[in-house]
Amino acid sequence: MAGPKRELRAEQTVQVRILHHLRRSYSAIDTELKKLERKAGPGAALKRSQLKAAQTAMRGEIATLWKLVGSEVEAGRALAAAAAGDDLAEAADIFKLAGLTKTEIQILKAGMREAATLSVDAALRRAMGDSYVPLSERVWKSEALVRGQLDRIIFDHLSRGSSAREFAKAVRQFALPSTRGGVRYAAARLARTEINNAHHAVMKREIEAEPFVTYAQWHLSGSHKVPDECNDYAQTDHIGEGPGVYKKNAVPNRPHPNCFCYVTAITVDRDEFVKSFQEGKYDDWLRSHGVDPGEAPTPSVPTAPAHVRRIASRQSLDQWSDAEIQELLRMSPSYGDAAGTHDPVLHAILEKQGFTGFPGQTSSPEGAILFRGFAGKDASAYAKQYSSGDMFVGQGMWGNGVYTTSIEKYAWMYAEDDGVVSKMELMPGARTIDAKELKKMLSDMALDPKFAVSPMRKLLKDPGKAAALMGYDAIDVMGGKEMVILNRTATRMVTS
Repeated sequence: MAGPKRELRAEQTVQVRILHHLRRSYSAIDTELKKLERKAGPGAALKRSQLKAAQTAMRGEIATLWKLVGSEVEAGRALAAAAAGDDLAEAADIFKLAGLTKTEIQILKAGMREAATLSVDAALRRAMGDSYVPLSERVWKSEALVRGQLDRIIFDHLSRGSSAREFAKAVRQFALPSTRGGVRYAAARLARTEINNAHHAVMKREIEAEPFVTYAQWHLSGSHKVPDECNDYAQTDHIGEGPGVYKKNAVPNRPHPNCFCYVTAITVDRDEFVKSFQEGKYDDWLRSHGVDPGEAPTPSVPTAPAHVRRIASRQSLDQWSDAEIQELLRMSPSYGDAAGTHDPVLHAILEKQGFTGFPGQTSSPEGAILFRGFAGKDASAYAKQYSSGDMFVGQGMWGNGVYTTSIEKYAWMYAEDDGVVSKMELMPGARTIDAKELKKMLSDMALDPKFAVSPMRKLLKDPGKAAALMGYDAIDVMGGKEMVILNRTATRMVTS
């Protein structure tokens, strides 16, 4: 019996240590709130609300830990404190002054609380070792490492959801002046890395815990230019399920600082989900989220097969052979018809990537809502062509592809009085790249001697073809105001 007892004591030691971290961070927020009391304006009010929401989330975790270490009284006190008052009252007042409706305010408050809970969870993941990476003595002052000052500051700023700038400012004093790149760079790198690693650990845990998730997929960041371990993570077929796909309990940690790659969940199809739900296979998971399985609404079986977003078969330029590039270059570059100027070369790339399949349909969109306007007497036919015909890819200043907008009135301006506007969503998890970031990447490539003699350079003159060759589903223009669709299977037509 000695083994289990030792394990129990070790577990309780970790719980007590984390409880100490949370209580100290909670007190640190009290100190910060006192400083903010003297500041006026909406920025200070929103910051106070953010910090109070973090304290509410901390109190919930503190109550759980008190219960685990055997103090029901302290657990009850923490829960009572968490339920008292409105931690987001100031934020609600600001939103009301901005003219938001009661429903919109409730949605924003729920989002702030959810963000606070995720931030505290991220700090706990690091404290439990899930995202912990030892700090280098070549970068950070040894006394700060020995005394645990840096670890405490990291926990504080993760738990309160600080921005990377706030985080970096707090740790800057502990960086060695001789650090390569300078003190500011070292602090910014640590802030970005710790925030990303902690939230990556949260995502891994959630993917592993959800019974309807089958696999996880690693995606390269749009800013990922120099090949490294991440390329292997994203491009290798690890288990025979496609590039970047892992068993959900085997997702690797981020391999290096400043890693912005991300992971998405691959779920069971809708038929299997409904069947498993009806058989009670998700009952334990529902109970763990405070839902009585008997009261949860039963999902209906769809009349059509569930739509599946196709993942690009190739996600980097070096995965294309010279023969394939030469084949693309021999094609006619474009042709015009009543619908505009079509790009058959891009269409061929999209076909090779599996992107020209039909979009899905949904009455309950979960992703970014997009609109597309069609003008003229054949507007309805062109709209139908996108949903059920051959994929037409036109030309545009941000790259060739299918242009859409998140602003409905812009689509109607294009459609004019006799036109049609279709509504679609870009599915959650779609792989996008910022248009300006893409153009800068291509400009940098143009200066690389390797591309000066490569036949691929002709294709890379068009950002749309470049993004398609790298496996992106869409090009994000101006923060989502426009979206150049490349992967039609990554969209669903909104039917409501």
